[in-house]
Amino acid sequence: MPQLENGYTKIAHELLEAFAKVRIPGEARQVLDVIMRKTYGFNKPSDAIALSQFMSATGLKKVAVCKAIKKLLDLNIVTKKGNAIAVEYSINKHYSNWKPLPKKVTLPKKVTIVTKKGNKSLPKKDTTKETIQKIKEPPAKKLQEPKINAWAVWVDINREFERPDPANIGPDLMAAKTIGKNALDRRDLECLYRQYLTDNDPFLKKQGHSLRLMPGRINKYINTIEQAPAEFGTHPDEDAIIMKIEQEAIGK
Repeated sequence: MPQLENGYTKIAHELLEAFAKVRIPGEARQVLDVIMRKTYGFNKPSDAIALSQFMSATGLKKVAVCKAIKKLLDLNIVTKKGNAIAVEYSINKHYSNWKPLPKKVTLPKKVTIVTKKGNKSLPKKDTTKETIQKIKEPPAKKLQEPKINAWAVWVDINREFERPDPANIGPDLMAAKTIGKNALDRRDLECLYRQYLTDNDPFLKKQGHSLRLMPGRINKYINTIEQAPAEFGTHPDEDAIIMKIEQEAIGK
């Protein structure tokens, strides 16, 4: 049987009453009790307590002890000082500065209404055509912009320049996919292709403006397009603007 003659811990009534009013998680409370035992139990304001001592006194694992100490420090119930070799812990007696956890919110239990014999039954939910339609109608799908067939556009532009239809071989097809990713829409892609076919670079002319050579030069054509007026894309004379850009490219 525990007896006071075998030892006891002195703690002020005011502090003990303050502990009664604050909610402390279980493992944090275990560690707090160890700190009180090691300090007030030996009539000391603080004490250097190793993690192994916490683990031995509480039966908790090291990770749980560290989490519990951090919780007490966050609540400002416990303070510590020292370094990695020795850490001293003490109880913060200024309980007005503690940061208690918020109280748990107890949700009301689900209410089940039972209609007794003789009582009026609850009205049935009115199911109309409108409500049925709302239930059956699937959620509206977001409209996706159609993907650009960069190869088909390339064929069209070649025909526009009265060139023979290009052969859909591997490297050129891969190049078309790469170029298509850099175009905002079909009109933008057409403009890029026109820039390429009007490029007077001798090497491109020798290679017949093979599409596989265009990805390495695409930034050049994009920069040329970006130099168009700010209203590009909405101006009523857009075709004339495009022609002007193409002529400038030919003249370079």
